Amino acid sequence: MKLFLGIVLSTFCFFACSKANRGQHNTATSTTNQDLDNEKGIDYTQVELKIERGAFHYDKFVLADTTITFFPSLDGFKSEFDKYNRISKQRISKENRDKLIRHLIDNDIFDLNEVYPCSASCSSGLIVTLNINNRTKKIICDDFKLDCPALMQFIEQEILRLHGKNLKRIMLPG
Repeated sequence: MKLFLGIVLSTFCFFACSKANRGQHNTATSTTNQDLDNEKGIDYTQVELKIERGAFHYDKFVLADTTITFFPSLDGFKSEFDKYNRISKQRISKENRDKLIRHLIDNDIFDLNEVYPCSASCSSGLIVTLNINNRTKKIICDDFKLDCPALMQFIEQEILRLHGKNLKRIMLPG
């Protein structure tokens, strides 16, 4: 009888704690967006978004204020890909910048995991770092396609589109 009561009591405690933790998680998940909205507002001129690509690119794009700057790999590409070997800058409109950052916040970028591992032997990494109002979120995907959240893929594609220099990923055969 004592064993039966112990099992019932343990089960009750487990479910009560699980329910309480779920409620706390939901509250914590939504507080980031609310905190950003409740502050004096986002100073979009101080937002920085950095995208780093792996594989044989090892380059990065940085959005600071209304300028996207492309920083090439230190190793460089063959001469036929010369545009990948030069630093290039592109100004974008404040509206496009604000729309992009708002999209990231509205799609809960701060709730993404910090690391998305991939067990594939031939992968191409993607790292996104976002700084907003002294908050930093860094997300690492071992592969930009496999096991990488759609929001991360969107960020890379949107920055490439806004940069406008057609610096898409070059895929190796095989």
